[in-house]
Amino acid sequence: MKVFSFDSDRKRQSVLVSDGKNYKLLIKGADSSVLPLLSKRRNHPYLIETQMYLKQFSMLGFRTLVFGERYITEEEFREVERKYLEAIQSVDRQKKLSEIAISLEEDLTLLGCTAIEDSLQDGVVDMVRKCL
Repeated sequence: MKVFSFDSDRKRQSVLVSDGKNYKLLIKGADSSVLPLLSKRRNHPYLIETQMYLKQFSMLGFRTLVFGERYITEEEFREVERKYLEAIQSVDRQKKLSEIAISLEEDLTLLGCTAIEDSLQDGVVDMVRKCL
């Protein structure tokens, strides 16, 4: 498994996993950073419904995450594995890992979204309601 940590520029996190035969990138992040990365060539049967839920959740003051996936070829996985090992040994580790992640985080299939109340900051829900 290769982990590409969340950063404030990408506004998402992804992991590259393998069961020995199949390779997949799983991603979670802000709707504004994940939805534009969805494949233009595939149908996303849950897209309209997901966008509706995202709007409802945000109106309630919830924090939301969008999830997606992308299958990776074995060749691509091996190349990423090589670059990943180089990156973690580099002085510019975070920058290089982010560049690898960005190169993978495209052509995604939508899996859905989730939401959670932001209870870490007092008054968030009340403020959102006042702004509506």
